[in-house]
Amino acid sequence: NYDGTQATFDSFGYQSKTMSVSGNYIAISAVSDKGSSGLANAGMVYVYLISSFGSAGSTITSANYTIQNPDFYSGTTNEAHDYFGSAVALDGSNLVVGTSQEGGVATGNDYSGVVHVYDIATFTSWSSGSINVTSAKYAIGNPNADGASTQNDFYGGSVSISGSKFVASARGEDVNTATGVVYIQNVSDGAVTHRIEGPVGRTNFGNNGAVLSGNILF
Repeated sequence: NYDGTQATFDSFGYQSKTMSVSGNYIAISAVSDKGSSGLANAGMVYVYLISSFGSAGSTITSANYTIQNPDFYSGTTNEAHDYFGSAVALDGSNLVVGTSQEGGVATGNDYSGVVHVYDIATFTSWSSGSINVTSAKYAIGNPNADGASTQNDFYGGSVSISGSKFVASARGEDVNTATGVVYIQNVSDGAVTHRIEGPVGRTNFGNNGAVLSGNILF
């Protein structure tokens, strides 16, 4: 709990998609944590180094890194109800964080969604305490290219990563007679390489998913 207030409703690790582990790293989000902004449901992500844990059975009470909601939308500082950490995914030191209710990098539409990408290996070297991280390597706005409003797309509501690619869903994006799109994107720059539309008649396609051995499951 970053803000020092009651942690009861911080939603720390409340779903499987808000926790991820790879190698020496564990990432867990608390989507309702107020963070440094003090605003409701701003969201926080906590990163742990397994190598820093004590002996087996010991209790871990603080993270090695705390990642604040960067709130990239138009350079504002209104992180309220962004739900930073709606989903997290790790592969090696690469960390993908979904912020499914942020207004969007380029649009003012509510719940458009943003994905933030980090490289933990570039963080300040940890020695003790908890190091505060305030900015992402880069942010990717909702790539919705169908010409329609991005409002209520919830891009970044589910994310997964494997090697040089990550996938991010937009479960509310309208597609013909369905809702939901999954984007396949480069880890290096966020460029979209493929777009998967939900099956006919399907709603909330991409609400949960994973990449396993090169196979995408949603």
